[in-house]
Amino acid sequence: MNSVSYRPATAAAILVLMGLFPAPAEVTVSVTISGTIEELIPILQKLKELGIETGAAPGEDGLIVDLHSVAEGEAPAPAPEPEPVKPPLSLAKLTVEPAEVAPGAAIVISAGITDPDGVVDTVVATVHTQTALTYDLYDNGEKGDLTARDGIWSLAIEVPGGAALGEYRVSATAFDRNGEPVAGPDGNPLGVETSFRVNR
Repeated sequence: MNSVSYRPATAAAILVLMGLFPAPAEVTVSVTISGTIEELIPILQKLKELGIETGAAPGEDGLIVDLHSVAEGEAPAPAPEPEPVKPPLSLAKLTVEPAEVAPGAAIVISAGITDPDGVVDTVVATVHTQTALTYDLYDNGEKGDLTARDGIWSLAIEVPGGAALGEYRVSATAFDRNGEPVAGPDGNPLGVETSFRVNR
């Protein structure tokens, strides 16, 4: 919908022309006419025919016309901002550095975990020998872990001096605060494997 607002500096000019009453000394009148553009154009033309000038500056004689477009109904609400997508819980990377060592040398076992909700409480690495050896990994900047709370859980250990030569399989499993294995998006427990080799 469109509307026209005008404020003649002397209302007498309009009202006298309309024959309503004699011209007073000084009167200010504000009138709003609402309608479509098609309805307003004839009114503006009629005012022009009556000799009422438009475009006068405030405080001067003449007709000041303001055109406004008014939308029907309420403006639609802005669309909500999309929530950021969290990465899925995962245990995707397990490394042993160096990947080839001599008996008695040190290695660092590291597991990379994406854990947006802080579900993982413990990560356990298992070195599979004739007797499985298990080690807690850390994400606290200590015991071989380089940076605290960066999602890389690590532990530095020493390969026993009497370790048999060959390849050793290493696996890692994540556990929650209740000591239960943490399940990934597919419902299976989070786990990953790698290997390293002991040579002379």
